[in-house]
Amino acid sequence: MQKAKNMHDEIQLTLPLPPSANQIWRKHRLSEQAKSYYLVVKSLIATKRAKGSLPQEAITGDVKAEVTVLLGKRNKRDLDNNIKGLFDALTKAGVWLDDSQVKEMSCKFGETLQKGMIHIKIMRIG
Repeated sequence: MQKAKNMHDEIQLTLPLPPSANQIWRKHRLSEQAKSYYLVVKSLIATKRAKGSLPQEAITGDVKAEVTVLLGKRNKRDLDNNIKGLFDALTKAGVWLDDSQVKEMSCKFGETLQKGMIHIKIMRIG
């Protein structure tokens, strides 16, 4: 795949909260909740690509990810349980080739909202 254009060396996305890492697998199978989340993210990414706000091709090379988790009023979860579902969804949606490309990462909680969401900034490094 081609490298993303220079104007897309930094991508910012705001997505629904992913299922917790504890909810992704059920009895050695991908849970329905995870499957549904992956489809939602894939659809959102396809819409952004159609509008030209995301590169058509997956990001190649090493990246840094900055993640901000914005919990909803009814959400309570560990910070690290948000990463696996998000990164897997971004891989399945073709944002990057594989989440092993993430060589640096920061993750923090942001403000509490009525409905939770997750914000990620992906930057090419190297």
